[in-house]
Amino acid sequence: MTLGEYLNQTRNERGYTLRDLSARCGVSSAEISRIESGKRKKPAPTVLNSLAGALVLDYTYLLELAGYMPENRQPDQGRKEEKLTLVLTGPDGMLKDLQSCAEQMYETDREWLQTAYLVSQELSEEDRNLIHSVVKMLLGRCRKP
Repeated sequence: MTLGEYLNQTRNERGYTLRDLSARCGVSSAEISRIESGKRKKPAPTVLNSLAGALVLDYTYLLELAGYMPENRQPDQGRKEEKLTLVLTGPDGMLKDLQSCAEQMYETDREWLQTAYLVSQELSEEDRNLIHSVVKMLLGRCRKP
């Protein structure tokens, strides 16, 4: 299934018109139509993020369908290696390339980058969730006027 087919099917299942979805996500109905019809095969990650939020869809799956990330499947013999582009949301709400974020983190605080990697690899999910909650709380304090 293509990205456009998936979005069209999901939009219809939710009972939204193009205008309804546009109002919910802030993407023009013309752009949504281009995506659904296949005229726009690789919309910007910010557009996909908005659509995922409005339709309550897995953002990563939309990135896969758009070709930003390889699909979660076993590699075929003889297939050329695909370029992997991972994105995440920065503090300004804009999408950032994961590699450039890691490079910036490496330059800013190498020890924290190493710690983040170890947390992701060696701690239980329960401990990671606890750390995540504490960090989100601390960041919330930093952002309050």
